[in-house]
Amino acid sequence: MHELPKNLKTSYWQELLVFRPPFPAAALRDAQLQPNGCFYLPGELRIHCPSAGCQGLRVFERTEGGIVRPGDMTLVTYRCRNCQISGKVCAVSVGQIDDKVIAVKFGELPEFATPSTPRLDRLLGEARHLFRKGQACESQGLGIGAFGYYRRVVESQRDAILDETIKAAKAIEAGDELLQRLDLARNEREFTRSIEMAADALPGALLIAGQNPLKILHGALSEGLHDQPDERCLELAESIRVVLVGLSQRTAELVADNAKLRQALGKLNTRAQRND
Repeated sequence: MHELPKNLKTSYWQELLVFRPPFPAAALRDAQLQPNGCFYLPGELRIHCPSAGCQGLRVFERTEGGIVRPGDMTLVTYRCRNCQISGKVCAVSVGQIDDKVIAVKFGELPEFATPSTPRLDRLLGEARHLFRKGQACESQGLGIGAFGYYRRVVESQRDAILDETIKAAKAIEAGDELLQRLDLARNEREFTRSIEMAADALPGALLIAGQNPLKILHGALSEGLHDQPDERCLELAESIRVVLVGLSQRTAELVADNAKLRQALGKLNTRAQRND
């Protein structure tokens, strides 16, 4: 059973229904049994809407379901408030053990998948199809299959991952020493050693929620598939997917922010020269 992270910016319901694949049980801290003996699911969720008029995060309103009795399963339906086209249906069961509320998402339509973005596609490159296969396995609770696909993604895209990391490090002017260490990691042929070297040289600005994404990636990949139960492989697979998505976002944001800053400084400098 997964205990959801304490530092989530979204509610635990949002995390369970939107960002996690089906099947792993989760302990929810913001769900309470109501006086009528039922649990209420949230009236709104923020979900990536793929429709042509949206193409981004939008508010999805609950249109059906939302009340579930302990031990029962219910279907809850959400629809995009903006376009009124895209929808999401989840099969959810909620129960209570001692003082903990336990929830399980048994399935969803459309099937669980991380929304495709240009920055993620750039990082995944030709391994996009492997990433999608990994997501398909993860959505069905097939931990060994998901881990195997995600590992192949990281191994095949190691150079792209380190290239994006180095690009971001240069954008924030991380310093010659760190850049040299990252270059050495990029040129290291042995995969595990390369990721380990890069993790040790990662600039602080590339940390995500105070954690080193490459260290997490290295730790997850180091466990391997040998003698690991499927549930543990599913946890590791989820960690790899989340880190890949987060790293693609973080590196792209740093490069974009640096470009905007340089542009703004250039405009201010030009104006100052004119005033002189």
